[in-house]
Amino acid sequence: DENTTNDQWILDPPPFPKKTEKKPSQILELISPHPTHHPSPAGKTSLLYLTTTLAILPPSLSNVHLNGKNAAIVIIDPLSHFSSERLAEVALTYLVSKLQESGRDVTSNALRREILECVKNALVHVHIFRPVSWESMLETLGRMPEYLFDGTRHLSTQRHVHALVLEDVDVFTSYIRATSASTTTTTTTTPTNPLTPASAQLTTHLTTLLALLSCPVILTSHSATPSSFRPALPTSWPRGTQVTRLAVRRVEVIKFAPGLSVEEAESERAQRWEVVRRARFEAWKVGSGGKGTGVGRGEEGFVFRVGRSVDVERGKESN
Repeated sequence: DENTTNDQWILDPPPFPKKTEKKPSQILELISPHPTHHPSPAGKTSLLYLTTTLAILPPSLSNVHLNGKNAAIVIIDPLSHFSSERLAEVALTYLVSKLQESGRDVTSNALRREILECVKNALVHVHIFRPVSWESMLETLGRMPEYLFDGTRHLSTQRHVHALVLEDVDVFTSYIRATSASTTTTTTTTPTNPLTPASAQLTTHLTTLLALLSCPVILTSHSATPSSFRPALPTSWPRGTQVTRLAVRRVEVIKFAPGLSVEEAESERAQRWEVVRRARFEAWKVGSGGKGTGVGRGEEGFVFRVGRSVDVERGKESN
């Protein structure tokens, strides 16, 4: 839906269509800058902690609305960037914050027990897989339906899957290129992208799971080039697939203006450290060409802060 803002899409995907309706594709790519261009953490995994928190928490607790989906979520995490301990901290902080906003006494023993039990029960519905190779990742995707529909292996069979997440989907690109080069014969004359066959394998698995599970697919990766926000994988999606691509990066501290005096620089220093301390990140929609400059520069997007919790800033924000 072109009228749906990106922060709404990530945190609260559109409701599933009725069985009689044609099911739209829902692919979200979170792309951070090329590592050589912007080496600091970009915030992709932090955004996933918030997404996961809202997915697994119940709609309410102690008569307080939480916006939870009471769902399960599947995360494929080949680099082990996704921490269960950090997720628990984000979920607990979010829950306490919501209860405090509603005037609940979170220091009472009864409510504290209820909070801890709520988070504990929610975390069992996070399913994390850590494949160590390209082949094992494809095998994991291929066997996902068998796992999800087996009630003897987990407790989430009565919950819908909120999203299928692939973290660091580009991590195996060097291996794929090397494997392709070693199997290419000297008679090959047509130049091809060695990632194309692997991309086709990946998108086939993902579109199959998307149709079967009726849930969004979220992929994270670095941009393949410093000049745009385009992932190395997938190289393309099947025709007709609707893909939303968000660039994600830390809000930059604006450099000192040329000719700034020492006194002026000193007066700005505190403001600059405040920007760094608040750990603010921005996400904005980029087109198919991967172009875009950021929130506050005419782009559709949002800003979020990372501390003990992850919070989306509301309204117009400035850097």
